[in-house]
Amino acid sequence: MSLGATGDFPRGKFSADDEGALRLAISHKDRTVIIDFGTPTKWIGLDADTALAFAEAVAHHAKECKKP
Repeated sequence: MSLGATGDFPRGKFSADDEGALRLAISHKDRTVIIDFGTPTKWIGLDADTALAFAEAVAHHAKECKKP
């Protein structure tokens, strides 16, 4: 699967500048958390469950970066 826009609007079009769903990747390298959107991104909107999963993924990689 490639990163970036999927062309889907799973919850409808939120606003005039909504570009639809986005496939992203969260990882870490050299003690840096990397969030790759696959495309220039102005904003993201997340439902509550997805926001929590996003936060947990970022926290997981941040903790990995803290390891010696």
